[in-house]
Amino acid sequence: MIRALFILFLAMLVYSAVKTVLRAAGRTRQEEERKARIHGAEMVLDPQCRTYVIKDRATARRIKGDLIYFCSEDCANKHEAQFRA
Repeated sequence: MIRALFILFLAMLVYSAVKTVLRAAGRTRQEEERKARIHGAEMVLDPQCRTYVIKDRATARRIKGDLIYFCSEDCANKHEAQFRA
């Protein structure tokens, strides 16, 4: 009887240790992915709708010699129309 309780205790201890190690490894991976998304992404302000956009995904237009970034083609067209009027 005591032997069975001891084996059960050891099994629970091993299970708890494995669970802790796997959970910690998962957190580390998630934190690294989160940091990779945050770092290195330059943000630019869309002057039309005042939204910040990742520069690599933004629509760029040259207006009066300046390169301006927009969140979408629609915002770029609206902004250009205001400058033409």
